[in-house]
Amino acid sequence: MLRAWVGLAIALVIALHYVALYFFPEYKIEINKWIGLALQVTGGLIVLFAVNENLALFRKKSIFGATRDWAIDIPRDRPTQIVSLGGSASFNFGAAGGVTVTIRPVPKTLEDRVANIESDLHSFKKLLESTKVEIRADVEGMRANLQQDVSAISTQLQEAKFKIEETAIGGFKLQVFGVLLANYGAIVSIAA
Repeated sequence: MLRAWVGLAIALVIALHYVALYFFPEYKIEINKWIGLALQVTGGLIVLFAVNENLALFRKKSIFGATRDWAIDIPRDRPTQIVSLGGSASFNFGAAGGVTVTIRPVPKTLEDRVANIESDLHSFKKLLESTKVEIRADVEGMRANLQQDVSAISTQLQEAKFKIEETAIGGFKLQVFGVLLANYGAIVSIAA
């Protein structure tokens, strides 16, 4: 029953209007004019209230704040102000890392050359393993950061979904109610 409050409220307003006309038939014109005026003003204010709620929900600003901002943005006959900005910037780039230098005598025999190649291969394997460990640690750090970012975005999406549903359902009913009151008020005013 609470979900049908718009229809019930309009039915109540119409019933009260006809009750007033029934008990005071000699004031039919005045009743219609005043009820029409009251319903149009009330309907307009309700629509304004609903728009204000929607604005506050998304922009964190009231309709009065938005109106004030619009008034401030109106161009006036003020002298043009020129603002000049200046500054300087410097950038320093650097790289961090380790360099390994191995100094060996020039091999003279085939066995010395094979020993040097084996030594180089062993050094390369160590370097490859340490690089692999560093890359895995970096990937894990990035994965953790991505999971936090995904969680934050998911929360923001849920909040946005709630705000959109609130605006679409709650604000729509209030706006429909205001428009119906204004329309009924206009009809009553014409009937007078």
